[in-house]
Amino acid sequence: MRKSSKVFVGMDVHKESIDITVAEAAGEVRRWGQIGGDRAALGKAVRKLASSGGELHFVYEAGPCGFWIERFLRTQGYTG
Repeated sequence: MRKSSKVFVGMDVHKESIDITVAEAAGEVRRWGQIGGDRAALGKAVRKLASSGGELHFVYEAGPCGFWIERFLRTQGYTG
């Protein structure tokens, strides 16, 4: 990812895992990987994604498995 680019982070949330796909504003879309479905795993992934220097924008489902993600991302300084 290029620095200063917008990066959209899509998360497909399951009870035990989260599948992550990233899309750059310039058009590149790729699967980033699968992580555990807990705060520690998400925190590690967010830090790794942020290290690219891109401006992160998160998109995720707001079902019963996704509500905690919005609260967690806000504590990290992100909005959904």
